[in-house]
Amino acid sequence: MVRAELAAAAGAAAREAELREAMRIAARADELQALRELHALDQADPREGDQAVRDELTRHAGGYVPGDVDAWLARALAEL
Repeated sequence: MVRAELAAAAGAAAREAELREAMRIAARADELQALRELHALDQADPREGDQAVRDELTRHAGGYVPGDVDAWLARALAEL
């Protein structure tokens, strides 16, 4: 019984961590999209995990990767 409870707690913790990460990615994608709309994407400092954010922006664009997002990500990855 204790093992089942520990497994359930571990599963809940993993789901919570996944949810937090998804929320972080969504918030960063919103931030970068707002900067993109202001033509200020170059002002965004690169962060660890921005590749996932680029993927999220691509998903929102229906699979199309805007050139300015790719160019920004290339510069960001070079700076990391």
